Amino acid sequence: MKKIFITVLMLSVLIAIANCTGNSNMHEQATQNENNTTATIGEEPPSMSDYFISAYDDSYISSDDTVIIDEAPTIESEFPLPEFAASFFAQLQFIWDKDNGQMWGTPLHSAVIIFCTDTRMVAANRPDAEGELGYMYIDGTTVYIGERGIWRGQISHGFWNNERAIFIRLQEMLDSPYQEMATIIHTHDVNIGLINHYIIHWMQHNGALPQGLGQSPGGSYSVENNISYMMEINALIEAIIAESGQQQTTHIHHALSIRDARRTNSRVYDLGLNENKQIVTEGFPTFTEMTLPLSADEIKYSITLWPEFILWRGQNISLSYAYFGGALYGILLDSLGISWRPYVVDDIDLGNLLIAYLGISYFIPLDEIDLEQYRYSVVSQRLREDD
Repeated sequence: MKKIFITVLMLSVLIAIANCTGNSNMHEQATQNENNTTATIGEEPPSMSDYFISAYDDSYISSDDTVIIDEAPTIESEFPLPEFAASFFAQLQFIWDKDNGQMWGTPLHSAVIIFCTDTRMVAANRPDAEGELGYMYIDGTTVYIGERGIWRGQISHGFWNNERAIFIRLQEMLDSPYQEMATIIHTHDVNIGLINHYIIHWMQHNGALPQGLGQSPGGSYSVENNISYMMEINALIEAIIAESGQQQTTHIHHALSIRDARRTNSRVYDLGLNENKQIVTEGFPTFTEMTLPLSADEIKYSITLWPEFILWRGQNISLSYAYFGGALYGILLDSLGISWRPYVVDDIDLGNLLIAYLGISYFIPLDEIDLEQYRYSVVSQRLREDD
């Protein structure tokens, strides 16, 4: 039985690009680049205690407290890590340069360290503090390469040579039980998105952005609440892809009315406040992850795939709501030309920004909304079967 109980803290469900056995083209590229590289490798790997923050996080611990790594492929020493890393780093650099700090008011450029627990090798886009790593210049990209101590874990954020850094395990970049679906909903390299997701978490943890709850959202679980979350998500998607302003306004009004009914009728104390903070914690990183590399049309296509992915994942939909619902509110606000990112705080209510912008003065009772346009019967049946 596959161990796929990786919680949403990772989106993250979203770590896969290729099967390790399908890398023959990478080996060919490595041969072609042999004459273009210069490298020196330090003999003794220094301690990583000053660099790597948190050996692994709870998102990769199963119910029996074991780290879920058994499905990852074994990496052979012949794997062309420098070439693989150079291509990956070049993609990140292109996206960061193109953004140029526009999304969050500060550049996203960061150190990225790919590490392999099988070969003890690492590849980084920045030099290490001790200067122990060698370097290779591949297709215009410098890759710092060398041997380091073995680390547990799959992805985390910390510091590298006093710079913001994201550490990611090579095995999880190459294989994941979520590979196919995760690749589909991103419509781009899921690992690129994952790095950008964790850059936002780094900024949150280090005071550059509001932190919200400052932890993984716990959610408000019940079948009825899960159905409500899906109805709101589907209404937001319909609003974003609507062909007319009137249709868009109607779908927004429906989404906010569904949200209000859930918050009003819930027995959970301060549900609305908690949802707002959860959206800041995970919705903002997801907004960055899912939209930064894409055009407006590509975003519209990508989001239509999200509901099936959320239902396919199952579990508590309220967890997915913080990630995907938060991202959808951000996308919608951007599409309407509403400036919101400069004003975010820990408990900002993105829905209230829409209410003010559209002048919404009342909420529509649920029995007056045709919920079938948001797949109510399909969603309800699937969630009740899974309960």
